[in-house]
Amino acid sequence: MLKALNLPKGAKEELNYPQELVEKIQKGEPLWDDEEQEHADPDDPDHKKLTEEEKLMMEMFGEGKFHLIPSFFRTLIYLKKQKREFSVCFRTFGKDLQKVAWEFNRFCSGTHPCYSGRNGTPLIRFDGSKNAKDLRLRDPSQRAFFVRASSDAKDARLVQGTYDRPACELEDDEQLREVLEEEKYEDCTLQKEPIQQYLGILDTLKKFSSMAISDDYENWKANDNHREVAKLLFIDQGEYNTQHIFFDDCADE
Repeated sequence: MLKALNLPKGAKEELNYPQELVEKIQKGEPLWDDEEQEHADPDDPDHKKLTEEEKLMMEMFGEGKFHLIPSFFRTLIYLKKQKREFSVCFRTFGKDLQKVAWEFNRFCSGTHPCYSGRNGTPLIRFDGSKNAKDLRLRDPSQRAFFVRASSDAKDARLVQGTYDRPACELEDDEQLREVLEEEKYEDCTLQKEPIQQYLGILDTLKKFSSMAISDDYENWKANDNHREVAKLLFIDQGEYNTQHIFFDDCADE
């Protein structure tokens, strides 16, 4: 991913990452030695064992750049100030949902380096405190992935409970059922009908106000990236009180 927007000066000063780390990121080199980390002493400041949180911080902000662009965060802040009721649903053909969810949750909890209230940054919280909405991605049902076999919405399947897609191709319902019998998917829910998928997403957004969904890139790629097999957006044509706003880099096609 090409990152071009710099973090605020105060945030970069707090993170205080060395230029050596920036150069490693730009060159695509490993940011730490896995073997060294395996034998690192947590009490040794010169050979510190990094936590998973610290590793993610280095990967996401080590270059001193934004991952999620600030205009997205400012939109949420504006909607909050206007006292508008809204929900957020991340959709992607990529494999970055874990990092997106991590950064989004840090923003919501007031621990994002650019929205923590430290070093001249504003303190923003969407964690349910002080009558604020709780937008955090905190429940398995907020994570899902689509499987599509054709351009027909009736052939789409939605799995709620994880956005970690199976590594194998899923060409039919039988293969999908076999995969979902694996232990890692035992708590997932399969929505087979479009109305079930619509209601599953709607109910989750009503309860938690946010979701993260992995879309079927392989099917989109196999069909020449055609819009007919792109990201499905279910709309109730009889519901006039909800405004869907879909940001996508191919939305003009």
